[in-house]
Amino acid sequence: MLSLIRNLFRSETPYEAVLERLDSIENTFNNALDDIQTRLDKLEKIADENESLWQMLDEQREMDQALFDNNEDYNREIAEILLRNTKVQGDA
Repeated sequence: MLSLIRNLFRSETPYEAVLERLDSIENTFNNALDDIQTRLDKLEKIADENESLWQMLDEQREMDQALFDNNEDYNREIAEILLRNTKVQGDA
C-alpha cells in the first residue's frame, strides 16, 4: 500500500511538470502568434499604402496625359486665332 502511494506521488510530479511544460509551450505559442499577427498587420498597412501610391501614380500619369493633350489643343487654337487675326503687311 505504501508503495502505491509513493508511486502515485511520483507520477504526480512528472504530470505536473508536463502541465507546466504545456503551459510554457502555450505561452510561447501565444507570444509567437501575437508577434506574427502584429507583423501581418504591419504588412497589410504597407500593402495598402503601396496600393494607394500606385493608384496615385496612375492618376498622375492620366492627369499628365490629359494636360498634354489639352496643351496641344490649346496651342492649336492659339495658332488658329493668331493666323485669323494676322493682317498682311504687303506683297510677299
